[in-house]
Amino acid sequence: MFVSRSVEQWANKLGEELWELGLSVTKAPEIKTTYKKLNARVLPTDGEGILNTIVSNVNRLLKMKMDSVMCIIDTAEELGEEFTSIAETKYSYYSAKYSLEPGGEPSESEEELGIDRQMYKEIQLTPDQAFYGIPVNTTHSAVHVPTDVDDQSNIFYSLFNR
Repeated sequence: MFVSRSVEQWANKLGEELWELGLSVTKAPEIKTTYKKLNARVLPTDGEGILNTIVSNVNRLLKMKMDSVMCIIDTAEELGEEFTSIAETKYSYYSAKYSLEPGGEPSESEEELGIDRQMYKEIQLTPDQAFYGIPVNTTHSAVHVPTDVDDQSNIFYSLFNR
């Protein structure tokens, strides 16, 4: 009988300590106080309703992205039909690596590489909500030429005539 009472006391003490630890770790009293102070309340929610809202928002986002891609495809096809050979003519383009914003300054490494600034058009970037506020240009496409390709060589220009 003495052993069972000792075990019961030990179990009760352990339970109380675990309860206090749980309150301390979760900060439940502070959360309850904050809820009361802000007059907030927890309401039962419909899990399926939340899921349907998420699905609806994702569908809307994907549709918007698909519409943007289709617009780009249509414009590219229209411009492709109007394209005439550029032969060996030097031209400028929007470069994903080297185009600057108006008034922008080239980096020291670009100056060291002897980048021909006249080859790259300036590009205006503005924050766009469709891209999570990242500055982009939705009017022009930029070309990304791999680093190991010399975009100032005649071979590079001949690729556009195919």
